[in-house]
Amino acid sequence: MSDRWVDLGEVIPVVGYGVHMMTVVTDDGVGQACLIRLLDQEDEKVYEFLLDPDLAAQLGWEMNGAASNLIEPTFGDRLLPDGVALEMIARKYGIDLDGDDEEF
Repeated sequence: MSDRWVDLGEVIPVVGYGVHMMTVVTDDGVGQACLIRLLDQEDEKVYEFLLDPDLAAQLGWEMNGAASNLIEPTFGDRLLPDGVALEMIARKYGIDLDGDDEEF
């Protein structure tokens, strides 16, 4: 995982994609893989990623959910931070987690 933020202003706009399931053969044996191809809008360059099918499925569900605004209905409270992170967010927005009316 990268420890730096990506400037979304410099992200390549994708205008087309393709998803292909395939069988791959390696020294370790035979298995399934998912080839994802993305078409760059600016110079029509194709970027290809070979992913484990389970990872590709998870990414697909998450991207579709985010694009369709379905993340919260799907995951519900599991999206909420817990512990110290939740307390920091509550403090920032003036939310009372204890149920009393005292301010932080």
